[in-house]
Amino acid sequence: MVPADGSPVFVRCVSQPAARLTVPDTLPNGALTLRFPLQDKAYPGLPYESRPGVVGGIFPYEYRLLSFTRDGVTQDASTLKLDFRAGTVRFTPSVEGNYAVTLEVRDSGAVQKTLQQTFNIKVAASSFAFVAPDGLDAAGRGSRSAPFKTIAYAQANAGPDKVLLLRKGRYSAVGLALADDKAKQVVAYPDEVVTLDLARSSSIDIRSDRLPMPRIEGVDITGVIQYGINVDPALAGAVIRNVRFVDGQEGPVKFENPAFIHTWGDELPRHKLLLQDNDFGRYVGAGYATTLYDVFDSIIENNQLRLGEGVNGGFHDKDNAQFNVYRQNYIEAPANSSNHAIQISAQY
Repeated sequence: MVPADGSPVFVRCVSQPAARLTVPDTLPNGALTLRFPLQDKAYPGLPYESRPGVVGGIFPYEYRLLSFTRDGVTQDASTLKLDFRAGTVRFTPSVEGNYAVTLEVRDSGAVQKTLQQTFNIKVAASSFAFVAPDGLDAAGRGSRSAPFKTIAYAQANAGPDKVLLLRKGRYSAVGLALADDKAKQVVAYPDEVVTLDLARSSSIDIRSDRLPMPRIEGVDITGVIQYGINVDPALAGAVIRNVRFVDGQEGPVKFENPAFIHTWGDELPRHKLLLQDNDFGRYVGAGYATTLYDVFDSIIENNQLRLGEGVNGGFHDKDNAQFNVYRQNYIEAPANSSNHAIQISAQY
C-alpha cells in the first residue's frame, strides 16, 4: 500500500533461481527452436547488447548462462549480464577476439523442454564503419575517430558484412536500401539518439536473400509516407529492433496497405522478420503498425503501439502468412474502439 502522505515504498526483491512458473501445456508445443541468433559482431570497448528469437515449447522461457569464453579461454561470467526472461545479453568486450556465449533455454511446460545454443561473437574494429553528421565523406575514413558523413557514402565504401554505426544526429534516409551488395546493418551508437529522416519521400527498402541478416536497430524513423520500411524480400531474415517510428502519413494511393512496416506479397513465403522492442507512433490516415504479406517464421514481440492516436490498425498479418509468433506486445486502444489490435487475414 502507498502511504497516505505519498512517501516512498521500498521493495526488496529476492532471486530464487530454483522457482519457476509452470503453465498448462498448449498446442502446438513443439521443440524449442532458435529462429534468430544474437548479433555476431561487437566493437571493442563499446557496450554490446543483443537478444535472440526463440519459438516453441510453452512460453515464457527461462535463460541461463552456461559458458562465456574468448578465444577458447573462460571469461569472468560476472561481466556478462543476462536477462533471465528475455534472453538479452549485455557485456562490454575490452579487447578483440572471438567470444562464445552458450545459453540454456527452458520453457514453462509441465515437463520442461530445453535448448542449448552457442552464439559466436566476433569483436573487431574492422567489422564496423562509423558515420557522424560532422564526419567527412572521403577515402580512408570510416573509423571511430574519422567517421564518414553520410549513410549513402558509407554504404558505397563498406562491404556487405560491415555494420554501420551511426553517431547521434539526424540523417537523410531518402532512397536508403539494404541490399546484399553493400553494408546492410544500420545501428545507432550505444546510448545516442539517431534519427533517420525519410522526408515524406521514400521508404527504407530491404532487399536481401542471404546472410548476414539486414538489421535496423536503435534508431528513430520520421517523415514516413505510405511505408516506413518496405521489405521485398528478406529470404534469410531481417532484424528490426528498438526502433521508434515517430510519425507516418498515408500516401496519395488510398488504402494501399499503408504501414510503418510493409512486406510485398507475391504468394511466396519469403519474408522472415524479427520485430522486437519497437515503438509505433502516430500515423495520419488509414495506417497500420504492420501490413505483412507472405511473412513466415517471424517473431513479433515486446512492441508497443497506441490505437486511436492516429494508427488505424495494429499488426495486420496478411495473405499467405505462415507460422508467425506474436507475444508480449502492448497494444492500447480507446474504449469501444473498432480498430483491430492483431488482425489475421487469409492465414495459411
